[in-house]
Amino acid sequence: EVGTLKEELEERRRSERSGGDGDGVIAGGDKGEGAIPMPGEEFPADAPPSEAEAEAEAANVKELRAAIKDGEELRAVIVKEGEEKLKSLREAMDLLSAENEELRFGLEAVVDDRDKYRSGACALRSNLESAASEVNRLQSELTDVEDRLKSAERKFRSRVDELENEAGRLAEEVRHHSERRKSAEDERDWLRRTNDDLALRSEKEADRTRELFDSRKRELSDERDALRIERDELRIESDALIRRVGECESEIEHGERTAEHLERERIEVDRLRTEAEDLRYEAEVLRSNLESTASEFSRLTSELSDADLGRFFKTALFSATFTLWQPA
Repeated sequence: EVGTLKEELEERRRSERSGGDGDGVIAGGDKGEGAIPMPGEEFPADAPPSEAEAEAEAANVKELRAAIKDGEELRAVIVKEGEEKLKSLREAMDLLSAENEELRFGLEAVVDDRDKYRSGACALRSNLESAASEVNRLQSELTDVEDRLKSAERKFRSRVDELENEAGRLAEEVRHHSERRKSAEDERDWLRRTNDDLALRSEKEADRTRELFDSRKRELSDERDALRIERDELRIESDALIRRVGECESEIEHGERTAEHLERERIEVDRLRTEAEDLRYEAEVLRSNLESTASEFSRLTSELSDADLGRFFKTALFSATFTLWQPA
């Protein structure tokens, strides 16, 4: 709308400058009846403007001014939006520059990594070549081992064949010796079982002999250790006996000195024994008193109720304690 209004204004100005027909006319007709002049243009003397034409001209001017004002406001809004977009574009350009710098650093790092990878690839290639040589060496060694294994297998098979031949000969001999009792198959089974039993028995006998030998060896070792310990103990005991003989001699002398003291102690013991008999008699008396007190206490507890028993329990206990304490 602003552009359209501007175009109309420009066209009016061009028409005013050119001075052609219809200058200052807004709508239809030439400068005659009903024509509306531009602002600042005088009305013709013979055709004064009517009130309606003046109001229409004023309304037209007012609309033009409002349109111009709206155009200016729209221009300010557009300029503001353009500045904001320009600011956002500058920020985006800064971000793109930063990203470009990061990408440049990343590219340099990638180049460095590529060099590292190339050096690693060279090292890996050398390692692979050394590994290939090692694999070839191992394959040659494996071939040698397979050859030795095949030769050992041939020797083993030949030995097995010899043993089988020997076993067949022995089986034939055994069959000839036992064909009067059983058939060849039964005799072979019997011999196989017997052979297994003998082998098992021989193994058991060998184990038992080994165990007996080990146990006898341990027993002899234990006996030797025991004899050595006993010899040491006898030596210690002999030394102790020698010391004990000296101590006994000194004890005999001391015993002779203490014999008289023991005699005096025996007399004192007899006196104490007499006193003990008296104390035993007194203890019997105390026991009888205690039994009588206990029977009395039992009678009282059977006669008393639970409340009386709780009330007189301490009194009876004190009486029994006093009875025990009084003779002492």
